[in-house]
Amino acid sequence: MTNGTVYLLPQYLTIVQGYDAFQTGQVMIWVGLPQLLIFPLVSRLMNRLDLRALVCFGTLIFAASCWMNTSMLHDYAGDQFMVSNIVRALGQPFTKHLNAAKLNPYGIEENLSSFVRCRRYAFE
Repeated sequence: MTNGTVYLLPQYLTIVQGYDAFQTGQVMIWVGLPQLLIFPLVSRLMNRLDLRALVCFGTLIFAASCWMNTSMLHDYAGDQFMVSNIVRALGQPFTKHLNAAKLNPYGIEENLSSFVRCRRYAFE
């Protein structure tokens, strides 16, 4: 779900609107920058709240951002995507980070990258 929206929006901006890579990056940066602020919060919440509730919360927020784009027309451009991209950035860390870090049924240590392991133990 999340990979599709992160792929389709730049493709739409490039093909339909004729944006170059820099212009597309200016639109998509609103998906990445807020996540830098939210990831430490997600790591702390992982130790205090039920992980399933956090994933549900993130999925609902992410779904709301997708719903915000359902009335999109062919002439939508970068400015119209800012609010939905910020909302998407608020929900995405709850789905990606938690799925990678704790909800893995096959054992956490074998399947995590060293970056995720370091972040996992940094806030405990």
